Amino acid sequence: MSAAAEPWAGGSFRAIEHTADEAYELEGPSYAALLVAAASALCARIGAPGPEAPVSTAEVEVEGLDREDLLVRLAQAVLLRFALEDLLFEAPEALRVEERADGTFSARLRGRFRRVDRGAGSPLTEVKAVTYHDLHVREDESGRWRARLVLDL
Repeated sequence: MSAAAEPWAGGSFRAIEHTADEAYELEGPSYAALLVAAASALCARIGAPGPEAPVSTAEVEVEGLDREDLLVRLAQAVLLRFALEDLLFEAPEALRVEERADGTFSARLRGRFRRVDRGAGSPLTEVKAVTYHDLHVREDESGRWRARLVLDL
């Protein structure tokens, strides 16, 4: 199966002006692509671990009350991996998103993470939190998914 056929493929992000902290507009062909774009934006903001950094496979699993909550909680879980284990998300290997009968959501992301040596290489940016401020997630009329995510720096 080609990477383009994966449900999480094709998402993107770009930094936008924000009065405080840093905001990102996320876009993708699916909701799953937005989740991966959120994790990618967060880790790009933190910094690059360097190509020689050891790679490992790790999982994050979260539950959310709705799509917005799930997006924030997934990014928070990726940030927690970095804070506790010095692991930065690099690329997805598998992503399962489920909408439950009660309207809540769950997601399990398995992917490549690189271990960061905080004492070597480029300086890293401290991201204090992934916030709910100005958060929105929507599917537009063309079927593309869009979201805004704000990071507290």
